[in-house]
Amino acid sequence: MEQIILKDIRKSTIVELPSYPKSEIILWDDLLFGEIDKINKIKDDTEKGYAVLVDLIKDWNLYDEEKKKLVPSKEVFMKLPVKDLTFLMQKVGKILNPEKEEIKKNSKS
Repeated sequence: MEQIILKDIRKSTIVELPSYPKSEIILWDDLLFGEIDKINKIKDDTEKGYAVLVDLIKDWNLYDEEKKKLVPSKEVFMKLPVKDLTFLMQKVGKILNPEKEEIKKNSKS
């Protein structure tokens, strides 16, 4: 029997926030089962949304005024303009529900 190495096989994509030109937010294309298990234990939908976003952000180039790299968190998201957080949540929606996006595309044809 061949040995298969269990590793993170997710792919990622880079997006740029509307308010921050040259920002690079690297998003995973999927959640891991353990992340979903943790997220499903959260009762509040808004908190659940923040948790999903934290888990889907692989990396970014956002820093504070002291030039310390920010860690994706609810506290950091709260400092973003609404249009940037909405943009990120829309990207998350497309990642987690690709079939809905495909249905929208097909219905417009």
